Amino acid sequence: MDKSWVDKISGESKWFRASQLEKEGKLEEALSLYLEEAAEKAGGSPGLSALSMLSAAKCATKLGRHEEARRYFRQAGERYESYGDSVISISPNSSAWAYRMAARCYEWAGDRESASRLLRKAESLLEKVGEKAEKYLPLFKPYIPRKGRERDEDEGADA
Repeated sequence: MDKSWVDKISGESKWFRASQLEKEGKLEEALSLYLEEAAEKAGGSPGLSALSMLSAAKCATKLGRHEEARRYFRQAGERYESYGDSVISISPNSSAWAYRMAARCYEWAGDRESASRLLRKAESLLEKVGEKAEKYLPLFKPYIPRKGRERDEDEGADA
């Protein structure tokens, strides 16, 4: 059987597999894989580690485990911040993007002080390199079920 293009480019990526499990509604399995990927990528690839932790937070939120999700959002913010710090001299725009992602994650974790600090850092960086700060658009919105309604498969997520 021929592999799809996603299979061909993703190889053994746990993030891609977790994403597929999440789409299938297997949230517990997806959460575990996202966390494994985040841990494995933490040392060498903070950007991918941050994405995996952010995805884990999304799954935990969908599962109704809000305290756990807030911890994961905080960890994702820390990892995006680390990524921003690591690429600042190479790509200020990527660094500013990472700081904005970190700010959003901190906001979702309930840490408005850190969110504001990172947003100011991103805006300052963009001003220094002559870029206009654009409105931040998150990777996805956290899942929040509507009262009295069952969740549609893709409702509330822009993954």
